[in-house]
Amino acid sequence: MLTQQYRMHSHIMEAVNQFYDHKLVQGCHDNEREHMLDAHQWLPRPEAHLAWIDTSVHVDWLHEQKGSSKSNPEEACLIISTLKEIVQNLVAKQQSLSIGIISVYRAQTRLLQNLLQKEKEQDEDFQSLLATIKVDIGTVDAFQGQDLDIILLSLVLNSRDMDLSSTLRRK
Repeated sequence: MLTQQYRMHSHIMEAVNQFYDHKLVQGCHDNEREHMLDAHQWLPRPEAHLAWIDTSVHVDWLHEQKGSSKSNPEEACLIISTLKEIVQNLVAKQQSLSIGIISVYRAQTRLLQNLLQKEKEQDEDFQSLLATIKVDIGTVDAFQGQDLDIILLSLVLNSRDMDLSSTLRRK
């Protein structure tokens, strides 16, 4: 197993290191992985490089079954509005970073793509801002091997009957 990683800021590496038996070590300096974002309600401090948003307390945020896939419309709307804030922030600072929106469910990626397209059609200013920022939306598999500056991860699953924390602990 390769243990030295060069892609992630140490905050992100610490979060995923549990899946690597805590053997990952930093191969780059954190200042090489800065996102250049200001603090927002979803990013507690500008020096934070990882933020989890817990939607489990909201009744309206339940995921839906879409054929053999799943989607979560409320989460998708939050992600697109967060993307809009990030793009405006980066353009105002004259930063051109790449952004990936990743989900494990194809139905969610299609929903995100549709919402982004609608947002561009309804907001010409946002559409012109996007011309300077690379934004890709896809499944985990589609992003494998890519190196992007900012990732928004859509986990989708949220149900009154699910205890995701115990599911994650078991792995």
